[in-house]
Amino acid sequence: MTINNLGALALAIVETIRAPVLVLDGSLVVGAVNRAFLSTFAETLGGTVGRKVMDLGNGQWDIAELRYLLDTLLPECTIVHDYEVTHNFPVIGQRTMVLNARRLEQLDSSTTLILIVFEDVTEERAVTVLRAREQRELERSNAALAEFAHAASHDLQEPLRKIAAFADRVATQHGALLPREGQDYLARIAAAAIRMRGLVEGLLLCARTSTEVPEMEGIDLDAIAREVLDDLEAVVEKLGASVLVSGLPVVEANAFQMRQLFQNLISNALKFHRPDQHPRITITGAEVGAWVELCVQDDGIGFDPKYSDRIFGMFKRLHGRAAYEGNGIGLSLCRTIVERHNGTITVSSEPGVGTTFTVRLPATQSRPLEEVA
Repeated sequence: MTINNLGALALAIVETIRAPVLVLDGSLVVGAVNRAFLSTFAETLGGTVGRKVMDLGNGQWDIAELRYLLDTLLPECTIVHDYEVTHNFPVIGQRTMVLNARRLEQLDSSTTLILIVFEDVTEERAVTVLRAREQRELERSNAALAEFAHAASHDLQEPLRKIAAFADRVATQHGALLPREGQDYLARIAAAAIRMRGLVEGLLLCARTSTEVPEMEGIDLDAIAREVLDDLEAVVEKLGASVLVSGLPVVEANAFQMRQLFQNLISNALKFHRPDQHPRITITGAEVGAWVELCVQDDGIGFDPKYSDRIFGMFKRLHGRAAYEGNGIGLSLCRTIVERHNGTITVSSEPGVGTTFTVRLPATQSRPLEEVA
């Protein structure tokens, strides 16, 4: 039996395969090819069938790796999977090909056929190299961020503590000797030092959240939200706020970071209430397929929707410090936490009506991201 006697069905199968396919006999003479092979490597049927594979295309297939596959590997085994060959082809340039080859012995053992399927993985390999380079850059960036966090926790904090302490000492011991204007300047120095300490602490927290790998476990978000509300009990009572929590599910997450997330979102809702009424806040959750969706809704002052992206930026504020205290880090930290959990956070708002933050988190962090996308 020869290659020409493979039969119509076998040849039809070879022809319909989208990847380039080459069929050789035991002497490495080409017996059949498909259109994908001819078009990919700019070959012609007449210049291919009946010739030795090493002679094709002015010797473009005379490749050491291919010779090793055909002369050494296939005689020893029937199938070779994912055999990688990189070669500079005259027509298509340098490409990386993955070859899957099979040696077929006919029933009478008089004929040997070799089937080779080619897959061009040049782009995939380039993407892999790019991702590896980006990963190295990310690791270097995280290392620099970790160094900053160390400096922030030690080198920057101490001078700020001294400024605040000496400003307080001057005000206490010598404040009466200063004119009103001097007392005001001193108070501003102390307030600025305290505010700067808050900013540094916030940056330190963001840096740690961005670089440290959070420990994930099953978290009851309902319990987390109620613990945060217990911490905020004094503020809630002072404002006469009404906070409704319902339907919060269990999610695989980091407990500490989930507390920070709820702490900032609830505090934000309490802070930006309308002065003429008691705040009403609703915290709800739902399971949507492989995702958990959380909503924190308030009836506060709201804001123009055009600022929806800006509010998540570091130090971005829509209102002055005189009206609403804060360092402009809270919502940026929320976004960092959500992204560290492979989720998303969005906001919708209307001036004078209220604001809703929507958080989507994978219910299970161990599942591949493409499964929950």
